[in-house]
Amino acid sequence: MITAVTGIPHSGTSMMMHMLQEGGLPLVYDNLRPADYGNLNGYFEYRPLYDWGSGIGRYAKKINPDILKLADRKGIKLVSNMLEFLPNTYEYRLIWMKRPFEEIVLAHCREMPRDQARILTMEFQDMFDEMEEKLKSIPHIKVLPMSYHIVMKYPREASEYVQNFLGLRLNVEAMSKVPDKKFYRCRETQIH
Repeated sequence: MITAVTGIPHSGTSMMMHMLQEGGLPLVYDNLRPADYGNLNGYFEYRPLYDWGSGIGRYAKKINPDILKLADRKGIKLVSNMLEFLPNTYEYRLIWMKRPFEEIVLAHCREMPRDQARILTMEFQDMFDEMEEKLKSIPHIKVLPMSYHIVMKYPREASEYVQNFLGLRLNVEAMSKVPDKKFYRCRETQIH
């Protein structure tokens, strides 16, 4: 079984990967993309997993199945447009991070003009909506939608929910210490 985390960029995927790591799940990542203002604890990505092709843009073209073997019984972050191409040689437990559209746009505004950020976020949202429908018919992928707000407001309960979904024994206490409201900078709504 492979534990995978996905979501629109700035939806909380790196936070969830950090939670899994603190919970004791071994992760596959490379640290090629260093921590920065967008992700103070790092990105937890593994770029060699993908064939990025020679096209323009940052969309992966396919998954390297030989490299995917490294993630068996571990956690890995997956690019969303590749989910339907996951080989059926594994069972997958996919944690799908969700966050309000406007907060994602605000996060992208640190990287580009607001209009451009809105268009990019809408493209991601459309792609995710389409992918979510496709995943319902893929039997070897089980999906847990996880709200960024729920994780931030109820980290212990969210950690227990993730543990139960994965069917693994994780350190829920350590996981629940990862979400930190001081890192929740791009918000349209308050967490109390």
